[in-house]
Amino acid sequence: MRELPEKIKLEYSDQNEYFNKVFPAQICSVLNKFYSAHANNWLLVKLEKPFHYEDIYNTHLIVRSRWAECEIGEKEPVSVFILLIPDFSYLTEPLDIGRLDHVAWGMVYTDFSKSKWQDFY
Repeated sequence: MRELPEKIKLEYSDQNEYFNKVFPAQICSVLNKFYSAHANNWLLVKLEKPFHYEDIYNTHLIVRSRWAECEIGEKEPVSVFILLIPDFSYLTEPLDIGRLDHVAWGMVYTDFSKSKWQDFY
């Protein structure tokens, strides 16, 4: 079983331009791993830079690799689903993804030198 990274860099990588305007690329703390009916690698991350999206203040997100055979924590960047958490009571196991808001795709970096904004921090 792959060890979870403590920190990841998360950036927007999608076609949701409104989300792109409000979500700053940032370092996130990985807090917990959840499983759902179809996947066992959903991660709860705490944002370093919370943001407002559609009148909701977001301090945490759920992310998971979009690619089969690739997981967050590998050396190479990974394309991810980004899900908003409208209500923290939804964070139960198994995680019901249908209750969360799939808002965009993003890229996760655990090797911070590979990020396109590596000098950001």
